[in-house]
Amino acid sequence: PALGNGGPAGWAAAKLWARLALEQLEKPLYDATCAGLDYGCGESWLESGCWASASGLAGPGLWKLLDAVCAGFAKPDWTDAAAFERCRDRLARSLANVDKGRADAH
Repeated sequence: PALGNGGPAGWAAAKLWARLALEQLEKPLYDATCAGLDYGCGESWLESGCWASASGLAGPGLWKLLDAVCAGFAKPDWTDAAAFERCRDRLARSLANVDKGRADAH
């Protein structure tokens, strides 16, 4: 999904969106990983959107997982306040840690 017009705010929104979707997809992704799936998901800095890739599964299992991932990324459950808070807090800690590691932050 396109989120914003790029830049830091769009990147943060895309990262939060991706983290929330991935948290809600934990069960199907875990099951697929046990069946041999190798996958990657994340945010795209330039487009302020999300990407996903998968390999290692063949047949109907891959299409079933792809349907679940697309549905999860297209419409994460924003009503799960606890999941949103966890994802937002992890993102805030991650950004704070990056800032602490910068040479000009001291």
